Amino acid sequence: MKARKVVAAVGLALLLTVAALVSSWIIGRPAAAQNPLAVVKGRGGEPSIVSGKLVSVKVWEHPVDAKWSTNSGSKRTGGRVDVYDRFIVITDPTGERSLYFHGYYTDLRFGSD
Repeated sequence: MKARKVVAAVGLALLLTVAALVSSWIIGRPAAAQNPLAVVKGRGGEPSIVSGKLVSVKVWEHPVDAKWSTNSGSKRTGGRVDVYDRFIVITDPTGERSLYFHGYYTDLRFGSD
């Protein structure tokens, strides 16, 4: 009977420790990890890797390296593109921005400003 109480106490302590670690990780995550759109301005004010006038890009519904039976894509032209380390931001001629993670677009072509 005493051994069961010890095992239960150790199990409870382990469970509480894991819960505390997970909750501190979630609370401590930067806003960019919670909302990718918050990163559009660049992390910590970092500029984009490269930017330019968008010639064309094909964007996909699903990652292009995944095995989907269907994956619809659409071609975007005109506007501007900013390339960051994990995504691109396309600003169309009306000023509307769209964010696409790497792997969700192909055939990116752009020119200098």
